[in-house]
Amino acid sequence: MLRPMKLIKTYNSRLEADFAKIALKAKGIRATVVGVDLAMEGGIDGVKLLVGDDQADAARDVLGEGRQTPGKARA
Repeated sequence: MLRPMKLIKTYNSRLEADFAKIALKAKGIRATVVGVDLAMEGGIDGVKLLVGDDQADAARDVLGEGRQTPGKARA
């Protein structure tokens, strides 16, 4: 069964997203990176870092993103 995933952050490069994934892995949080770099064709949407719904708040804390209030857009 697939677990629900939540977007934590969108990066401009695969390298940035992979560094964040490594930081999360060090804290025991499994993450997935999807997308391509902006420099590559089709990469206008950036590279997304996803984690399981149940680990989203912990992932944001590790990355210094803080907790997101549902329904409120982040700047």
